[in-house]
Amino acid sequence: FVCWVYFHSNMALPAIGFNKGFASCQKAVQFFRKLKRTISVPKKGCLVFYDFDGNGVFDHVGIFIESVLEDGVVKYTVVEGNTSIKNQRNGGAVMLRKRDPKKIKMLFVDTLYPF
Repeated sequence: FVCWVYFHSNMALPAIGFNKGFASCQKAVQFFRKLKRTISVPKKGCLVFYDFDGNGVFDHVGIFIESVLEDGVVKYTVVEGNTSIKNQRNGGAVMLRKRDPKKIKMLFVDTLYPF
């Protein structure tokens, strides 16, 4: 989903196993780390990779929209594909999700300048 969004926004991601981006979050994370494109503070439009299980394996990706304060807790609003309320990483829906960075390990990738 995120590769499709970037491609149709004239900001195509590099070919990481596929002509128009990637399908494997792990391969993409390795690729972006090698290019030193990871950032510690998310920016609007950057990629957000999730390690839901905390096991060092990134299993899902979204596009960062904004930080919001909700009931005294900072959460990140992210648009994600292939998600749902019942299944975080394989749900078949496109949704705006609010994610708590204290509960989920996240990695941010700056995609806002050309590769």
